[in-house]
Amino acid sequence: LPHLKYEMLAEVVFSVTEVTHYNQIRPVAKVLEQKKIGFVIITYRSKLLPLIKKDNFPVVLCDDLPIDIVVYKDFLKQGFSIKAQGINIEWLRKFCELRIANVYRIICQQKVFINRVRPKVVVTCNDQSLENRAFVLLSASFAVQTIMLQHGSIVREPFNRMFISSKILVYGNQTKNLLINSGLHNERIEIVGAPYLDNVLKKDFSMPNQSLLAQVLEGNSQFILVALSGVGKSTSAEHYRLLVNCIVKLIHERADIYFVVKKHRKDNSSLFEDLVMYMGLKNVVIVGNDNNLYQDDIFEWLRGCKLVISGASTILMESALVKVRSVSLDLLKEYPYVSDSSDGVIEYVNNYEDLHKLVDSLNREASSDDLKRVRYVNSHFFSLDGLASERVAAVIENCI
Repeated sequence: LPHLKYEMLAEVVFSVTEVTHYNQIRPVAKVLEQKKIGFVIITYRSKLLPLIKKDNFPVVLCDDLPIDIVVYKDFLKQGFSIKAQGINIEWLRKFCELRIANVYRIICQQKVFINRVRPKVVVTCNDQSLENRAFVLLSASFAVQTIMLQHGSIVREPFNRMFISSKILVYGNQTKNLLINSGLHNERIEIVGAPYLDNVLKKDFSMPNQSLLAQVLEGNSQFILVALSGVGKSTSAEHYRLLVNCIVKLIHERADIYFVVKKHRKDNSSLFEDLVMYMGLKNVVIVGNDNNLYQDDIFEWLRGCKLVISGASTILMESALVKVRSVSLDLLKEYPYVSDSSDGVIEYVNNYEDLHKLVDSLNREASSDDLKRVRYVNSHFFSLDGLASERVAAVIENCI
């Protein structure tokens, strides 16, 4: 790390790989700052630096990108078709060739970082990513306590048993029980709530989002929000193509409704744009990460929203907090677990006809649905008292 030429001693290190991770860590860091507990943030994404520096937090960039990033990204795009077409051995060989060398470089940089900072606690929001898994394992070898803070929805899947941090801090009872049933020990899991919600729910969500509605919706007071996760761990390339086609068909047939398509930050596909342009649709706006209308606060997207259509995104869970209906659209049944234990709060459909019927029923929500939503929120979020950050900070302080 040529830019870390001095010892930056800190008791706590936050490892941040995504904006959603930083949104979770930011309020906790502010509490530690008030307590005068030294911390530093290490990130692997240069795009996150301005966001972190804006808060005047100490931050170090650990470069995790391969030398030829263009070639690397090209290989990733080819790999997205693996589920649909079968494994391409040549692609897999080249991917490993690039990635294994990169893992070695990351570990070397992390080792230098730990030796110079000498933390007592390392906090991540996902210890299954390449960077964080290496960092957690390396930290444990230095007898550093490791904590993983839940940053989104955790659903029933085999990966749950692979969390390796010594402590796992979760939103509520539902997630804790799920992880215990997955094979994790009860002693490792602690319920703290969701730090990123501490200030969010103080806002008045009955008011429209002027920056989004005024510029984009042009007077439409309500809209349907489409928020797919893009191709990745949960969604195959073929499924993503089918989802986009299904939603574009809905947009075409429901010209009386305005749609906002929020593209995932990692979604580089132009499929939505191409189809909308080809069909000449006027009742939709597509907002990508590079658009100045893109909102960092997920709840700002929900102002004036009548329905959220997603696949397996965390926004399905978040919409319940602000009383917005949501549906998991699963055409290839790749994530039937999303609506587990939701008691119908997250609706689940696997064909176009049912999706269309759901849109037709938007104005016919029963009062019992509101009671179900309250039960769902209470089971998934420990407490919405604005003190989750304080609880996380207390756990960290006890580990120092």
